Amino acid sequence: MTVDAQVTINRSKAAVWAAITDIANAAAIISGIEKIEVIEKPTSGLVGLKWKETRMLFGKPATVEKVIIAGAENEFFTTESQDRGFVFSTYNRIWEGDDGTILRSSHTTTPLCFAALLTSLPMVFFKGVIKKAILQDLNDTKAAVERVVIVLATPHIALGSSMKDALMILQRFGKPLQEVSGKEHHYRLEAGAFRMALYPKGEAVGSVWYDDPTGRTSETARAHKVEAYLLRYGKLQNWERRLDNGWMHYWFNPVDRAQMAYGIHKDVIRFNQYQEVTA
Repeated sequence: MTVDAQVTINRSKAAVWAAITDIANAAAIISGIEKIEVIEKPTSGLVGLKWKETRMLFGKPATVEKVIIAGAENEFFTTESQDRGFVFSTYNRIWEGDDGTILRSSHTTTPLCFAALLTSLPMVFFKGVIKKAILQDLNDTKAAVERVVIVLATPHIALGSSMKDALMILQRFGKPLQEVSGKEHHYRLEAGAFRMALYPKGEAVGSVWYDDPTGRTSETARAHKVEAYLLRYGKLQNWERRLDNGWMHYWFNPVDRAQMAYGIHKDVIRFNQYQEVTA
């Protein structure tokens, strides 16, 4: 038996993905979960992550052991658990829709033996109850992701703006120092709460480098920080993540002529002017 449901979340794929894969903190997001105990972590990625999940069923705590058996970054992951002769499989997938990111969850129950098969027959009458529970989890996730408000620590410097105006903005927070490295030079600001650097392109700003500790509290908060920075330089639908080597992530926005790169900790972010080259 398979039951599925979906919701649309007014946030980026990265923000939604960060929330649904933050298994260790799922109890803080999903009201139906009482406790999460992570018991095994993979060396990389999600596949192999194993945990114990406790929920209240008919007024009593019930704990099952779950494991992620398949997944693709920013696309989907599948969990599996076994209990009382059944295999419970959950397939969570996200994709971009017209009004935001769509999160779909499909739950499949498979009996492992004849006795379980007989037990499963009446379950068809509870599909509505199961779907309601799935929707509650999805709506809890939607509410948690949409209510996160990130206030960036840094001032906004527009790509292509004049270096003179940009330096005046930085001077409100301290004294920028000019530094030269090979043929490249830049102006760096150490402001205590954050660091920034401007890279000139002629008389204009060619690149902006941010070192912003905002959002270090969780992976979800860091994803929202990245989203907030993307919005500084164009609409979210204009951005596309094209490269990910495991250490660095590269986003491209040919519409607004911008490119962004950041490391795995999402503290250091650099924006560059970008011109799409077509064959």
